[in-house]
Amino acid sequence: GFTLAQEHQGQGHAQRAVTAALRLLWQTTEVRSVRAITDARNVNSIKLLERAKFTRVSEVNTTFKGEACVEIKFARSKIILEAD
Repeated sequence: GFTLAQEHQGQGHAQRAVTAALRLLWQTTEVRSVRAITDARNVNSIKLLERAKFTRVSEVNTTFKGEACVEIKFARSKIILEAD
């Protein structure tokens, strides 16, 4: 997930940070794709990843800190960013 102080949430800061990080990554490395994993209950992180044009790849039942949960895996390729 992503974390910001509550008074700074909902203002687009995380979206801009993710976009800037991807652009920097694409421009300065040979990386062609990025993966992300978040808990299915983390609705805000899921929405952020979807707005950042990540594609949902799979859902996996797993355990985190002794608790059953569902992880959602996402991916985004460089080609998508270049088309923006």
